[in-house]
Amino acid sequence: MQRTFKVKGFSKFQHYGDKRNPPWIKLYNSTLEDYEIAKLDDVKKAHLFAIWLLASRYQDDIPLDDKFVANKINATEPVDLDFFVKSEFILINQSCSKMLADGYQDAMLEESRVEESRVDKSREKEKNKKEKRPQKIPDNFELEQQSIDAGLKIGFNEKEIKSLFDDFVNHAHQKNRKQLNWKLAFTQWMNTSYSFQKVQAMRKLNGNTKNDKVRTGSTNWYTAFKELEAEDRGEI
Repeated sequence: MQRTFKVKGFSKFQHYGDKRNPPWIKLYNSTLEDYEIAKLDDVKKAHLFAIWLLASRYQDDIPLDDKFVANKINATEPVDLDFFVKSEFILINQSCSKMLADGYQDAMLEESRVEESRVDKSREKEKNKKEKRPQKIPDNFELEQQSIDAGLKIGFNEKEIKSLFDDFVNHAHQKNRKQLNWKLAFTQWMNTSYSFQKVQAMRKLNGNTKNDKVRTGSTNWYTAFKELEAEDRGEI
C-alpha cells in the first residue's frame, strides 16, 4: 500500500473539521518568526506552504511521492520530501493509510504515473524515429579517436586521416549529403579512398598512367605510391 505523510502539527491549527477540500486554510503571521522555516531557501518555503494547502485537500494524508506532490502543487523545481521528513516538517504515517472513500487519491496518483509513462514513451519513440532518419552532417561533427584508429588500420597515417576528414566534411556540406551514421560514412570514405589510391599506385607502378614522370622501381604498391607522392612534391 502506498505510504503517506502528514504535516506536523497541521490539524490543530486548522478548523474546517472533516470537511474535504476546504476553500482556504489558516496561515498565521507568526510563521514569519518560525526559525526553522526562516532557515529554508525560498524554493523550499514555497514547496512547504503549497504542501500545507495540499494537506487540506487530502485530509492530511498525502501520498509520499515526490513527483506526485510536485505535480499537484505545480512545482517548477523538484520537490524533496525526504528533506522535509528529515527536518520534521512532515511526518510519515506509520499505520496503513486510510484512503478517500471514492478512491480519488489512488486514481489521481495512478493517472499521474500513467501520464508520465506515456510522455516518456512518446519522447523515446520520437528520439528513435529521428535517429533512424538520414540527417545532415552535424555542425559539431569532429574527428574522433575511434575514426583515427579505423584509418590507421586501413593504412593511412594521422596526417592523411585528418586531410581526408576535412575533404569528407567539405564534400558533405557542398553536396548537402545525408547519412544515418556519419562516423560509419567517414570510415567507408577512407576505405574507398584507400582502394582508389591503391589502383592509382598500381597503375603508376606498371607505367599505365599518362601522368607518370618516372617509373618507380618499387615492387610494393604502397611504397610506390609514397615514392610517387614524394616525386610530385619535388622531394625526389
